[in-house]
Amino acid sequence: ISVYTLWLLRADAIKSGLEMSAFLARNFSDHLTQSLRVTELAATHAVSSENGQLNLSQIEKNFVLILRHSPHLRSLSLLDESSRIIVSSNPGNQGVAVATKDFYPVTTGGQSALRIGPPCAGRDIADVQAARHPMPAYASESLLPVTQGLVAGGRNLTLLVALNPDYFVNHMSIQFDSKAGSVEVLRLDGLRLMATDPALNGGEKAGESAKKLPFNDLEFDQFEQSLQDERPVLTAFRVSPLYSFAVVTHVQRDHALRQWLTET
Repeated sequence: ISVYTLWLLRADAIKSGLEMSAFLARNFSDHLTQSLRVTELAATHAVSSENGQLNLSQIEKNFVLILRHSPHLRSLSLLDESSRIIVSSNPGNQGVAVATKDFYPVTTGGQSALRIGPPCAGRDIADVQAARHPMPAYASESLLPVTQGLVAGGRNLTLLVALNPDYFVNHMSIQFDSKAGSVEVLRLDGLRLMATDPALNGGEKAGESAKKLPFNDLEFDQFEQSLQDERPVLTAFRVSPLYSFAVVTHVQRDHALRQWLTET
């Protein structure tokens, strides 16, 4: 009877750990998705035109106003047809050419989708270091570039949003103790965008355990697995319903079984 009772208690503890992991994945995914969606709508609305002509000075003012109330942003910019910044909330970004070939998903023809680039070392677009993948571990500041195509003033332009990964990492770390586990945000092609574990570099491909996650088949899932260092974890992931990323949470199995060990 004692062994059977302990087995039931352990199964309940594992189940509770998986449910907590799934809850955190859903919570963080919703927060990141909503932040991106609100930014996308506000910035697109801020690109104004008068009599078919772009009003660049007004666009800059609108971008600056959005930035004041958005700690998750580094800057907002607008690219012309040659992928060069023509107006930005940061005047220092003016005239900088932005390469978007590594952005995901890949679009063809007249498709317009929000595309996520690899993390870059630097405070803003103007001082981004030469592309390095993975991003240097010593980088004290980083940004995550995101683009969205739009038509304004009769021109095909591109909205460039420089996200502040530190804001989202801090938000996740506050709600999820590092001793209990870790959180990763991955592009659907497996590129790591950010993580609460400082040992995991943004801009590098996720490990073998993450590569096996069925992002293309399931919107969310939860299960037990072992990470690269053989640590047993309770993993859950949730794919954003709007954008090409997924949030993956890993709850340490030992942490989930602490109360069970006490009962044992």
